[in-house]
Amino acid sequence: MVSDSQNWLDKNYPNKEEVKQIDVKNKQLKGQLIIQDFPSLEKIECGSNKELTNIELINLPQLNYFHANNCQLTDIEIKNCSNISYFNVANNLLTDLVF
Repeated sequence: MVSDSQNWLDKNYPNKEEVKQIDVKNKQLKGQLIIQDFPSLEKIECGSNKELTNIELINLPQLNYFHANNCQLTDIEIKNCSNISYFNVANNLLTDLVF
C-alpha cells in the first residue's frame, strides 16, 4: 500500500526528468517516503515533518544536498546517490544509517 506521503510526492513532482529540487518541509508527511529515479535532482528539503519516520533515497545521481531536520526519522536508506556533499539529519531518532 502506498502511503499518503508517497501519493503527495508523486502528485506534486510527476515529471522526474526535469525536477532539480524537492521541497517538502512542513507538509505533515507521515510514515515512509521513497524518493527515487530523479536523474536531475540536486536538492531535497524535507525537514519539520513530525510524523515522517523512514526515507529511502534511490538512484539520485545528481543529489548533493539533503536536509531533514526535526522529523521522527528512525531509518534512512541511501542507494546510488554518490554526490551528496551536504547531509543534515539533526533532531531525529536515528539509530543506524546505511549508505
